[in-house]
Amino acid sequence: MASTVTSAGTGSGNDFESIITASVEAKRSKYEKRTNQNLALAQASKKGITTLKSKLTDFQNACENLTKENSLNTRKVTTSQSSNYNCFSITTKSDCSNTSFDIYVTQLAKAESITQTFKESEGFTNSFAAGKITIDLGPEKYKDDKGQTQTRERTFTVDVQEGDSLELIRKRLNNNDYDVNVSLIKTDDGYSFGVTSGSTGQGSSNIKITTETTGTVDGDHMGLDAFNFNPDVLGSKWNYKEGKDATIYIDGQKVTSKTNEFDEQISGISLVVNQLSEKETDENGNTGYKTYSVDITTDTAAAEQKMQQIVDQYNSLLSALDELSARDNYSDGKNCYGGGDLAGGSRVISIRSALQS
Repeated sequence: MASTVTSAGTGSGNDFESIITASVEAKRSKYEKRTNQNLALAQASKKGITTLKSKLTDFQNACENLTKENSLNTRKVTTSQSSNYNCFSITTKSDCSNTSFDIYVTQLAKAESITQTFKESEGFTNSFAAGKITIDLGPEKYKDDKGQTQTRERTFTVDVQEGDSLELIRKRLNNNDYDVNVSLIKTDDGYSFGVTSGSTGQGSSNIKITTETTGTVDGDHMGLDAFNFNPDVLGSKWNYKEGKDATIYIDGQKVTSKTNEFDEQISGISLVVNQLSEKETDENGNTGYKTYSVDITTDTAAAEQKMQQIVDQYNSLLSALDELSARDNYSDGKNCYGGGDLAGGSRVISIRSALQS
């Protein structure tokens, strides 16, 4: 039987195994070097494109910031408020013009609210019979997708389980879609239970609470009618506070808003009130709200800054293009790859040409 040859060159006296291994290793090293070189070039090119994209974006943003409508119509707001008392804040809009006025704040916007005290001294057991509690906030007007004024009802109902406490009822009522907030405070003599509408402003809501008791009312479980509230019915145990509009006076003229933001009342600016004006006493001994002065003037420094940003971003972009497109250097006819990450790229050259034009 013929024997199997297991080593190249066996029987000939030549070490073909080593020759083959050396040849394969040389080929592998050659291709590996070329692959690694191509990988490094690709990674450098990717890095260069990322850098170029970032610089182009910065330059584009600077251009848009200057060229958009009324971009140079910048305004500076100066008020006489002290640094440690921020009564209001003002943001200028694109159509703002130079102006000055005096202002003071007499009322912040408040939501309609009701509170009731459940006293243990009056037999309160903090355990209720099963049933339902319905809160009605009254109708609300809103704009639909076509800009038409529509009206919708704001009512929600929660189920009360047999033996539920005020703590559980509070949690159930707070799970609503109208931002109604129900609060509960444990007092020395029982609980203070409060309901606050989710919308501020006078007449923004009209809270009514109706109930239906379906469980057994006995010495242990109280009926839900204790929660009933109707502002038009006298004798309620609830303490009622109506919603209020935010109120400011500009040059002596009263201006109101359903919220603490005055966005449409004053042309060209949006004003948000944060707290009431400070109190001060005049020379005659009369105490009243302090008046603050507001001056809105042209902000030339901001306009110059926008223009300077274009110059800075343009110069930064050109410097980046020069660095990225720097030519490779050669030694003894071999490329040393000492140029930029996008050396020789036609795209970089065309971008530079377009910018300089």
